[in-house]
Amino acid sequence: MLDMTEDMETTARGKKLKEQYFSYTPSIYLESALAKTEVYRETKGEEEVVRRAKAFLRTFERKTATIHPDELIIRNVGRTGRCAAANGYCLR
Repeated sequence: MLDMTEDMETTARGKKLKEQYFSYTPSIYLESALAKTEVYRETKGEEEVVRRAKAFLRTFERKTATIHPDELIIRNVGRTGRCAAANGYCLR
């Protein structure tokens, strides 16, 4: 794999986060997709904006919050640092 950061100075924290990222096995996150699917099945016939709002609420009621060591900004799609959302707002 091509390392674009090879010539850049990296802090100890940055090196640790990079090692942690590459140690995770890529995975797919389904909590969000399942919550949204459930709401869309329950709200057939309602206005789309209402359905989206209810899906958003249900997603965050059920979402597992994961805070990894050394994170300064908390934003996670799934439980690991290498996770793709199956039906989420971020798909990597």
